[in-house]
Amino acid sequence: MPKHLIHPSEALTTVTHQGDHVACEALKWRTPSKIQKEAIPVALQGRDIIGLTETGSGKTAAFALPILQTLLENPARLFALILTPTREFAFQISEQFGALGSTIGIKSAVIVGGIDLMTQAMMLAKKPHVVIATPGRLIGHLENTPFHNRKTFFP
Repeated sequence: MPKHLIHPSEALTTVTHQGDHVACEALKWRTPSKIQKEAIPVALQGRDIIGLTETGSGKTAAFALPILQTLLENPARLFALILTPTREFAFQISEQFGALGSTIGIKSAVIVGGIDLMTQAMMLAKKPHVVIATPGRLIGHLENTPFHNRKTFFP
């Protein structure tokens, strides 16, 4: 039976990976929030989700945990692209992925304005599992990256 980071019907603390407790327990998350209970089962089915709820309600984990679960079951680089409207949100999301994916070695790249394009291109060339970007900066990369490097974004 495969190990799970999450299971839609279980509390977050019951989940393990190779005998180790997942970061949810380290973060002292005992039970899923309302948004997580509603969104995680849908996301695990591969369906799109739109969630609207207050700050601090667990929205990021609601989409991050299914992504991490799928990566655990089928490791792949450049697996997920997360678009967010602001730099601040991008860095917050990256921090959450770092914390939640720490036990399974998840690598992410933040692609936002204010950081050198070449530095970001090098981060993308390392093929992170998750790319977190603002739309404008991602478009800038797609328009200004030489054609032979576009596979860095979308293999």
